[in-house]
Amino acid sequence: NMQHESVKDYLDRRRDFLFERLMEIWQQQPESQYKEFILKTDEGRRRVRIWINLLLDALNGDKQKFREDQFKVGYARAMKGLQFDNVVKHVPFFMKIIGDIFPEEISKNNWHLENVFTEIKELMDLLFEDTLIIASSFVNTREEIINEKAAQLESLYDYTRDIITIDNLDEIAETLIKKTVSLSGADEVSIGLYKDLFTWNFRWYPKPIHDPSLKKIAASAIREGIPIFIDEQHHTYRDLTDDKLKSITAIPIGVEGSFCYGVIVINSQIQGFELTKKHMKVLAHFIDITKVALKNIYNLGEIEQHRQELRLTASKLMTIREEERKRLAEDIHDSIAQSLIGLGYKMQISKRLLQEDPEKLDAQFEGLLGNIDNIIDESRQIITNLRPDLIDTIGILPALERLFDSFQTESGINVSFTLPENMAIPSAYGICIFRIVQESLANIHKHAATDTATVTIEKSGETVILVIADKGRGFDISSGYPWIKNPDKFGLLSMKGRVESLGGEFKLQTGHNQGCRLEARIHIIEENDGNS
Repeated sequence: NMQHESVKDYLDRRRDFLFERLMEIWQQQPESQYKEFILKTDEGRRRVRIWINLLLDALNGDKQKFREDQFKVGYARAMKGLQFDNVVKHVPFFMKIIGDIFPEEISKNNWHLENVFTEIKELMDLLFEDTLIIASSFVNTREEIINEKAAQLESLYDYTRDIITIDNLDEIAETLIKKTVSLSGADEVSIGLYKDLFTWNFRWYPKPIHDPSLKKIAASAIREGIPIFIDEQHHTYRDLTDDKLKSITAIPIGVEGSFCYGVIVINSQIQGFELTKKHMKVLAHFIDITKVALKNIYNLGEIEQHRQELRLTASKLMTIREEERKRLAEDIHDSIAQSLIGLGYKMQISKRLLQEDPEKLDAQFEGLLGNIDNIIDESRQIITNLRPDLIDTIGILPALERLFDSFQTESGINVSFTLPENMAIPSAYGICIFRIVQESLANIHKHAATDTATVTIEKSGETVILVIADKGRGFDISSGYPWIKNPDKFGLLSMKGRVESLGGEFKLQTGHNQGCRLEARIHIIEENDGNS
């Protein structure tokens, strides 16, 4: 008998119906992010049921829980950037349901109209209050967001103002560490940065990392160029979620293609730290600013490096020029000059024989021709020593194979080489590659204390990649470019200069007892006349 049943009891009895009807109305709405949330996520469906239950409980007197819940919901939806109109759509939807069912129920049942209208008015007042609560939370949240954005902008301004005046990596790392700690609240933050972009020395701040797990995640972040997260259950993932506390996070710094300037490692072994998408967005701004500062330091370092290299090169070239003149003078004196003196003596003898014994001139002329042939050969040898004519006559690849054969015979060091089947390149590039290989093998023989070396040449499109490596004793480059502090390493600077003069890149990787690896990448530009 519906005569004694209240509107509250009627609705309370039909909670499942109300849920299903709300979901049907949502299904008919235009597509939106909030509709997707309500219909296709467990959390969305759960929130609809919670709203119905709290609304009906509020009708029965427990209004405080309903108000608190709706304010929290409004705050959460506003923080996610959802539209207010979508978030409050459940109110008119519920009003429609009430409008659809109650006229029929009132006519079917002998309800006291005054009591029904009083209860429905109370329900409408609650729904109206719900809209006001969510609107209020949206306004407050928007103000909070604006204030937060203003504070972030001020913080970014202060950070930018401070960091652009820093001219060393230590202070940059210290400044970024402080910002990262304040954002994450983690126990420990370490930053690894490349000291320069040639030797690829990597340094950790404020102190070296020894934990293999931290080193591993840092290397993965650098290699992949994306942040990597490990939660408190030691699960590794690459998509940031706000609902899990992190124990380790590695974030690459200044990713540009396949390269980055370093990595931030955030670590908290005692308890997990919170790192949300909002935190990451803010941290990304600080990292972008840091990237610019790092670029400036590396560029200034390279400029100063080039200045030192130019001074060293100018000084060394003067010495080399004098040494080369001396060597040429000695070669000419010991070979061509002596042969010409002998030729002069024989010419004087021929002149005397012409008068005294002409029959012996034929034999004397044969000797003169032999001397002339020797002089020509000696001249060619001097010219060949100055510039390897094999490259012009037989090509760069056969010339290199002959170089490997002669080097193995003279040094006893086995050269394992991989060359392309064919490689037609302009002469200038061939000379550059030949000289780098020649100088590198000489260095290996002189310094590496090894019995093997490898040479690999690849041609990818218009780029030639040359790699020369050994597993010898190597040398320490932790303090920077080796040729500045050790004049014996001038050959490396000479190789670097050759490559860069052709617009290429030269890289060196080595360390004490870690062997040595040279890599040259040269982009081939064909000569105008088409010769190769």
